[in-house]
Amino acid sequence: MSSNLKDLRTPRKDDLDKKETASSSPNLSTTPQKTIDRVESSLDKLSIFSRMVLRMRYGLETGAPMDHEEISDVLQIRVSRVKELEEIALRHLAYKKRALKH
Repeated sequence: MSSNLKDLRTPRKDDLDKKETASSSPNLSTTPQKTIDRVESSLDKLSIFSRMVLRMRYGLETGAPMDHEEISDVLQIRVSRVKELEEIALRHLAYKKRALKH
């Protein structure tokens, strides 16, 4: 093994220190739940099909993301419609995010 590859595979001491600091921070344990709550709240504002597409596409229910074809099979709609629903939903969420900043 070349020394460059070995260097990449071996964590540096400062990397290990960062991991210890991150896991010991009390705020980080609540952050994922707050993020999940915000995502759920945002998804609730979408149509049922858009919400289902995003949940499947990003694996929000099962932890395993699905591709457009798989979602198409589950929902019994065309792949092009799955892509359209995903695009509309993401655009809607981005618009809402921008509106909240102003």
